Amino acid sequence: GHTPTIRNGGSLAMAPDGEKFILFGGDPLESFSTPVVTTLAETPTTPWQKVLPVAEGPPSRPSLVSFASAVVTEVGGTDGQQQGLYSIVFGGVGGDRASIGETYAFDLNRRLWRRLFFPHGGPPPRHSSGLCISHNTEVLLFGGI
Repeated sequence: GHTPTIRNGGSLAMAPDGEKFILFGGDPLESFSTPVVTTLAETPTTPWQKVLPVAEGPPSRPSLVSFASAVVTEVGGTDGQQQGLYSIVFGGVGGDRASIGETYAFDLNRRLWRRLFFPHGGPPPRHSSGLCISHNTEVLLFGGI
């Protein structure tokens, strides 16, 4: 398996089913030259595996640190089965060391990035904040600078 390196400004989240850990982003040397990497483990004792996107990531985010992220599932149909697993990423610091105010979803099953837009605008750019999703319906973004 893949062992993630020591990194600064990454994010670790657990999937809502409690069966997967998702480690996203960060930078091992604060050089902003490391590409965004997502790794996944089924349990704390199983090997990590890289989850590489099938297409390039968000163009404004070749590297990203100090962002907020959470994991959400999309449940569809009447059977209540999971239809998708997404890592939601907001804000952070980009390669130019400026705060970012964009929100993206990474589909962990299809391995594709998608930028999310909000009808009434989103929060202002920030980094070092926290993000959580409650019951897959409510989003709480807290703090940041």
